Amino acid sequence: MNQSAKIIKPKLGLLELAKQLGNVQQACKVLGYIATAIIASKNSMNRAEN
Repeated sequence: MNQSAKIIKPKLGLLELAKQLGNVQQACKVLGYIATAIIASKNSMNRAEN
């Protein structure tokens, strides 16, 4: 597994859990992530797409 895959795989798991729970912040809490960092990453990706 390359470095990118090692970074992306856990985040995909987080997004899948958030989808199931319907709440990113709750998924972050369950997995021990800091929600603000995940939301900032999401916002950054959205800006890059536009």
